[in-house]
Amino acid sequence: MGDGGLMEPALEVAIEIAVEKAKAKAEKETKLDNIRSLMETMNFSAQQAMDALKIPTDKQKEYADLI
Repeated sequence: MGDGGLMEPALEVAIEIAVEKAKAKAEKETKLDNIRSLMETMNFSAQQAMDALKIPTDKQKEYADLI
């Protein structure tokens, strides 16, 4: 921060990467919560819940493994 308060480029990139990772993690947790909620309240199977939430088929195994 030696140039008038601006962040060093490497630090700025590191922060952007951390923010993107945090956003992706939050999105995944939200989807998992939504899947579990549909399974509980609607008596859906995991597959039915993921289909209802329009989770792409190539991502469904990843979520199924986490439920």
